[in-house]
Amino acid sequence: MAAIERGLEDVYGNLFGTSAIYMLSSLTINVAIDKHTYYTGSLYDLSLLSSFLWLALAGVLAYQNQDRLDAPLENSFDTDGDANRKRISGLPGWRWQR
Repeated sequence: MAAIERGLEDVYGNLFGTSAIYMLSSLTINVAIDKHTYYTGSLYDLSLLSSFLWLALAGVLAYQNQDRLDAPLENSFDTDGDANRKRISGLPGWRWQR
């Protein structure tokens, strides 16, 4: 289970990093647009491009590790078939029909 968690941490860490870079570069570009200093192909686009490339890298890493990440956990299924029904039936609006 630790290997699966480590793989998920890597994928989600990369997704968080790329979204942070995208947010900062988008903010920088919007400020440059307001100051009339931005033009297509300027150095402002490098950070935006790097966020897109990092996003692609996160997808490649997830694809390469899909067997490990999609592996079922040992205790992921209840032996009692009614365990989930008992948990959910306590929620308002849920009724189980047999």
